[in-house]
Amino acid sequence: MSYVAVKGGEKAIFNAEKLLQAKRRGDQNLPELSLEQIKQQMSLAIARVMAEGSLYDPDLAALAIKQSWGDLVEATFLLRAYRTTLPRFYYAEPLDTSQMEIGRRISSIYKDVPGGQRLGPTFDYIHRLLDFKLAAEDNQPQYPGAKADEADASPGVPRAVDALNHEGLIQSEPESGPEIHAEEIFDLTRQPLELPAGRDARLQNLARADEGFLLGLAYSTQRGYGNSHPFAGEIRMGEVEVCICPEELGFEIAIADITVTEVQMVTQFKGNKKLPPQFTRGYGLTFGYNERKAMAMALVDRSLRAKEFGEKIQGPAQEEEFVLYHSDNVEAQGFVQHLKLPHYIDFQAELNLVRKMRAEYAHAKSSAASLGMVKAVSISKDHSFSKENQSSIRLIAGLGVQDDAHAGKTVQHRSRVAKDPTQPNLRQVHLIHTELHNELKQAGFVLLPGQMGENITTDGIDLLGLPRGTQLHIGENAVVEITGLRNPCKQLDQLQPGLMAATLSKDEGGNLIRKAGVMGIVITSGEVFPGDLIQIKKPPEPHSPLDRV
Repeated sequence: MSYVAVKGGEKAIFNAEKLLQAKRRGDQNLPELSLEQIKQQMSLAIARVMAEGSLYDPDLAALAIKQSWGDLVEATFLLRAYRTTLPRFYYAEPLDTSQMEIGRRISSIYKDVPGGQRLGPTFDYIHRLLDFKLAAEDNQPQYPGAKADEADASPGVPRAVDALNHEGLIQSEPESGPEIHAEEIFDLTRQPLELPAGRDARLQNLARADEGFLLGLAYSTQRGYGNSHPFAGEIRMGEVEVCICPEELGFEIAIADITVTEVQMVTQFKGNKKLPPQFTRGYGLTFGYNERKAMAMALVDRSLRAKEFGEKIQGPAQEEEFVLYHSDNVEAQGFVQHLKLPHYIDFQAELNLVRKMRAEYAHAKSSAASLGMVKAVSISKDHSFSKENQSSIRLIAGLGVQDDAHAGKTVQHRSRVAKDPTQPNLRQVHLIHTELHNELKQAGFVLLPGQMGENITTDGIDLLGLPRGTQLHIGENAVVEITGLRNPCKQLDQLQPGLMAATLSKDEGGNLIRKAGVMGIVITSGEVFPGDLIQIKKPPEPHSPLDRV
């Protein structure tokens, strides 16, 4: 990138930062928003920032939200950046979500799910209407009962999909065990993403992916870009222990309880040559209470397993490279927002290029308007008036049409030879525009190409309006330079009575107009075929009008 450094703008930059701080604070007559208020009253935003920032710390997430003026993507950036400065002491052991202290647990595949449903805090059953009671000060809602949040929260509740697993109706998942070590698991925070990616890398990517991006992809799998009807096998949210195993101790110790949301989506699979019909699953796990993202993550995880199940790749959510390389909002916002940086040099280059392309476009447009086509080609080996149509003719530089009676360096038309046979031949090639044939047809004359003695019958070119010296580039190589007008003779009347008069007219000033085509000389040799394009190149101005030759 060619950036241009900003000079002399330090004061403006300083003031912009001060203005941001003042706007972020808002009316100073109002109490400042505390980190504890953000953490307690905006816990869903905290959960999203922790998940996408890859750091479980509600206090730091609250600070990031406050510092970012409520911009959650910016807050994620701040938290992720801070995370990179922290030392790593241990790898945590895999979370055992089967021992979760349940705060919410539902399943859509059983009416009576083993272990019971637990609704927990949810928007699922409320009216999506603004609640103006929240606008009142000192709003103090009460829990529905004493310690209701702790009731039935005992760990060890079985997973809803276990019943399907026991019957062999859902594809099994590998169980973690002592033989699986942290060093064997891909670490997205320390290793660059490589494709094809293992499921461990994909799940890490999706866990910190932008929620809106995942939501859109998940929606796409059910609307037009997928042929599945997934079910929420189980959604659970609650507290799980985080354990580490220090080498010096040789056994696990619990260091914290964190809130997570876990989702398993169930999708029918018709089977293939290697696998029987069964249900398959997609998995989602996020920090905090964030079941919408966890559900979207599970749906995208299942879509990314298409190759594993031999399914046809037909939707964006199945395209591993597209999903994994565009899911991170920290990277995405960096690429998008870098466009605000100075790009004067880049833009100047683009500006010059556009100006050049505009000039080329104008020239091409003008050239396109100056394109015609060869409709027919004809020759006559003797001095007969009409010429016979050919599949092609060959033009020879300085001579004319090969095998035609009028080819030669000096005049070949008998009337001109009689006067002075040493004159240069300016009538090597005769061209007539097919538009003349159409005009004569309106007057009752039916003519075919070559009958009026022309070598080349053109279409789409105003031959009579061209200036003297115009060059016609015909086909791949041939070039003919226009020397003047053909002077109609009485032989036209022998072809069809009255034809000579029909090829003559007068302009408003009474000047004679000769319409029987133009004459030219061959500048560059080449083969000419019917259907060849004709490009017109006029001489430099001032132009001289055509006169008879």
